[in-house]
Amino acid sequence: MEVGSPSAAQILTITNVSASAIALGTISLTGANATDFSETTTCTTSLAPAGACTVSVTFTPAALGARSGSVGITAALSISAITITGTNASYFSETNTWGMSLAAGANCGATINFTPAPKRQRTATLSIADSAVGPQTVALSETGK
Repeated sequence: MEVGSPSAAQILTITNVSASAIALGTISLTGANATDFSETTTCTTSLAPAGACTVSVTFTPAALGARSGSVGITAALSISAITITGTNASYFSETNTWGMSLAAGANCGATINFTPAPKRQRTATLSIADSAVGPQTVALSETGK
């Protein structure tokens, strides 16, 4: 990926699998290189039962080297596990501010780091097992220089 060139958007789909509407708060980008990321969303403040919305995140690096940022979404959840799986999982790492529960109206963030490998695409899946029917998953994909 070249400095100043945007990536294809990574799309996070948020689905309400409960029988009640859930309140969504703000969506934020934070972290050491948060300005390298931009997001657009179809989410509003309430997500109806069986409803879904998306958050699209684009990465436009401002410099060479490792860059990181986090997407934060406010919601009420109990989290039982956070894992990165797949053939290339060892190229990705995750840190978060979630703990094992998230109060209603609170927010959290996760940082996904990619350790580049020479000129080859690496993929993995971030899975979050929580009190929503799930797990929630995010496809991870990056190509080393």
